[in-house]
Amino acid sequence: MASRYGNHDAFCCGHNFLAMSLALSGDPAASRRSTDAALQMAHEYDDPFSLALTHCFGSVAQQVMGDTERAAENAALSVKIATEHGLLLPRIWSTGVLGWCSVAGGDARRGQALLAEAI
Repeated sequence: MASRYGNHDAFCCGHNFLAMSLALSGDPAASRRSTDAALQMAHEYDDPFSLALTHCFGSVAQQVMGDTERAAENAALSVKIATEHGLLLPRIWSTGVLGWCSVAGGDARRGQALLAEAI
């Protein structure tokens, strides 16, 4: 449905925002299930933008829940996919999350460099 509704799939987008809402409301298990559903669909579509964006939103939801390791994993996957396909927005957003994760993990120098790159 990306061609009908814009540059990414509406199913993935809906689940991305649901995952964020669930993370903010304190339901990490449901948030992860929503992200997983969006990732599965994006893989089935073989749509790089939806996949990069879903990894990005998943990383932010995990950041909200304090899961720095999973946030960094998803942000790194988003950056990889976005870089391979020239997708600037998810690359920038995910680079910012990677910067935050680096600082949270004790590597302030790397984190500041990544945040400066994202800005």
